[in-house]
Amino acid sequence: MSERPEATTPAPAPWWRRPPVLVLLGALVLILAIVLALSGSDRTAKPMPPNGDVLGPAQGESAEAYGQRAGESLEEALAGWPEEESWALVTFHRPVSGATAGDVSAPIQRVSAVLSGGGAPVVVPEPVAGTSRAETFARVGMGGEDAPISGLVVWDRPSVLRAVAEEPTVLSVEVLPSDAQWGRFGVRPPSWGDAAPHP
Repeated sequence: MSERPEATTPAPAPWWRRPPVLVLLGALVLILAIVLALSGSDRTAKPMPPNGDVLGPAQGESAEAYGQRAGESLEEALAGWPEEESWALVTFHRPVSGATAGDVSAPIQRVSAVLSGGGAPVVVPEPVAGTSRAETFARVGMGGEDAPISGLVVWDRPSVLRAVAEEPTVLSVEVLPSDAQWGRFGVRPPSWGDAAPHP
């Protein structure tokens, strides 16, 4: 009588082929792929501001040297993109009142920030209907005797900015390239000028 062959149990699958391990390995591969994708993103790999562009005088740069450099940037903008809006810094010979800054900036399409002394730029909204820029500056605490305005970060066409540069209270208008984006450039406040506000 012949013996029946004994039933054999299949050999266990290698550890890397077991279902829980496969799930875990798949999750790790997915996480690694996401991390690698994000590491190449401009938003996560690098700090956003500044993007190489900076408005304002360099450390130790005199008002005269800065005025010349800023004037050259305005001439370059007028020659290259006279009707394309650009970010610019309007700098005054000495700090001015909110009323004067409002009058000087009247033809400008947008004033986005105000400088006073060596402090950081203060972002300002555009005036609501029936109010002036001077009133808007005052609402954010700028333009009074304790915080006269030394500069304005503005947005307009170089052809408009040229007329602003000719105002007697204006030292200079420095213009960035037309592809500069708000929040992606630095602003250095001017550190010279009489502490007494210009009327």
